[in-house]
Formats: sequence, structure tokens, C-alpha cells
Amino acid sequence: MKQVIPRVSSPVYMLREKMLASFVEKVLLQFGKHKTPLGLSYTASLKQDIKLIPARLLECVKHRCYVFRGVLHGTMLKNQAFYFISVGTLLERAERVYQASIKVINKDAVGNKGTDGNFFDFYHWAALLRSVSAFEIYRQIYFDQVTPKQVTQLLIFNKQMPRSLICCVSELIPLISEMKNQQSKEIERLLGKLKASLDYSDIDEVFEQGLEEFIESFLEHINHVADEFSSAYLIPLAVA
Repeated sequence: MKQVIPRVSSPVYMLREKMLASFVEKVLLQFGKHKTPLGLSYTASLKQDIKLIPARLLECVKHRCYVFRGVLHGTMLKNQAFYFISVGTLLERAERVYQASIKVINKDAVGNKGTDGNFFDFYHWAALLRSVSAFEIYRQIYFDQVTPKQVTQLLIFNKQMPRSLICCVSELIPLISEMKNQQSKEIERLLGKLKASLDYSDIDEVFEQGLEEFIESFLEHINHVADEFSSAYLIPLAVA
């Protein structure tokens, strides 16, 4: 069945379409430049119908990411290369949760001025959950309305949630133990200290301190860990 394209001429819609087209063009260019399997498989077909189905490119990228992670964890030898990839994934995942959270906090703070807070709470915080693939997990744990406090509890303190901050930190510690060298002691100390601070904090303490301040503090600590990791295993940042 042929897709019906809505004829919308609002400035917001046109701006969104222009930004999406620009993004798609850049991604397709990268696919073609590096001759990746994703680019070779999908570039031609995407160029033909991307204007009709703009979400298809993102679905292709997501699908390939799932395939890569499945191959990585299902078939790759658990050696130094595997540990490096896993450490990078966890550091980036923690930083990603931070970036998404800060955007929602800022939007919520601006949007609530003169507007019904419940409206902004639900849509902004539900979008945050979806951006880290946690919306369905949230529904499994909490059966009521999406609220900032419960979203924060899930994304910071829930050890069963793969993208929670405490889960990222907890999984980093044994990985660093597998990669020990003369310089890794400081990384283990920083991670242990960060994990202890998460273990002995709770959601009420976070909101008393201020959610934005708490997340900023976490980012500072995780960036320190990343810097030490670079110094211990890669080219020191000062030299790079």
C-alpha cells in the first residue's frame, strides 16, 4: 500500500524536515566513504525512498548495532580487545545517559514556566526513557504514571537496568581487573569510590542535592576515570 505523505507547511515541520535531510545526507556520505557493510547494503535503496520513509535509515543503523553487539558478545574471544570495546561502551553509555538527562532537565525547567508541569513531566521524561531503551523496562517495574523521581531512580540506582549509572560503574570494575597493569590502580580506586557513593546514596538525597548537580558531579568523576584510562592504556591526553 502506498504511503500517504501529509502536506504540512508549518515552519516547525519544514525545519524538522530540513534538519533530518541534512543528517541523512551526512550519514549516507559516511557510509559510502568507508565502504562499510551497512553502507554497501543500504545506501542505494535508502537514497531512493528516504524522503518517503525518513525513519528507515535510523532503523537500519539500529539493526546493525544490534547485530554487531550480538556477534561481539556471542562469538568474540574474551581477550584485551574485547575488554577495551566493553570499557569504551560502558563509559560512553554512562555519558549518554548524562547528556539525555541534562537535556530533559533543562527542557522541563523552561517548559514548566507558566505551563502545566504534568504535561511536560510526562512527555519529556518518557522521551528520556525511550532514548536509552528503558521505556518498556520502566513499565515492567512501575505501573503508574511516568514521574521524574521514578525515572531517576531507574536510570541511576537500578542494578538490573543495563544503562543505569550504577550498572555501568559496577560492570567497569571487573573489566579493569582483567586489564591490570602498573598504571591501573588509580582507575580501580576511582571506580571503587564512585560505586561506593552510588551504593550509599538514595533518590531522596539526589533530589535534595539537586538532580542536575548530582549528574554533573557524576560526569566529572566518570570523565576523570576516562582520562586515567587513556593515560594508562592509550596515548596520554596531554600528549595527544
